Amino acid sequence: MTSGLDQWARRAGGGDHDAFRRLAQGVAPHAHRLAWRLLGDADLAADAVQECLVKLHRHLDRYDPRQPFLPWAMTIAGHAARDIWRRERSDRRAPLEHADTLAAPASSRPDQRAEIAQLRGDLTRAAAGMSDAQRRVFVLRDLEGWTTAEIAELMECTESTVRVHLARARARARSALAHHGGDR
Repeated sequence: MTSGLDQWARRAGGGDHDAFRRLAQGVAPHAHRLAWRLLGDADLAADAVQECLVKLHRHLDRYDPRQPFLPWAMTIAGHAARDIWRRERSDRRAPLEHADTLAAPASSRPDQRAEIAQLRGDLTRAAAGMSDAQRRVFVLRDLEGWTTAEIAELMECTESTVRVHLARARARARSALAHHGGDR
C-alpha cells in the first residue's frame, strides 16, 4: 500500500510540477516539526524546510519509488537541519521548550492537562541539561522514531556513539520524570 506522498513523488519524478507542489505541501509540516525539534528555533526550522524542499526537487531522481517516500524525505530534512545547525554553531538549548511539540494526547480534563503540562515542563528541563548531541539523539530516537543507524548517519558518528548519547539522555529524562511523579 502506497501513501499519497509516494504517489505524488512518482508523479513529480516524472516532471509533474503540480505533483511536486502537492508533495512539498505534504512534506513541509513533517520536515518543520523535525527541524524545529532539532534546532529549537522556528526561523531556522523554516530555513531547513526550504533547504529540504530544494534538495528534494533537485534530487528527486534519486528516490526509489519502491520505498516509502516520507522516510527518505525526512532523512533529507534531517541533513538540512544538521547543515544549518553546523552553520549556526550557537548553543541552542531546549528545543522541547514549547509544550505543544511533545506528542501527548489533548484532554479536556483540567487535571490531565495540568499533569501533561507538568510532564512537558520536566522533560523540557531534562532536555535543557542535555548536551546538544544527547538532545538531538533523544528527539530523533524517542520522539521521531528514527533508528540508531539513521541517527548515526545523520550525525556522522558510530551507532555506539548514538547509543551512549541516548542512554545519557534517557537517564536525564528518567531523573526528571522521577521528580515529576515518583513511581509511575
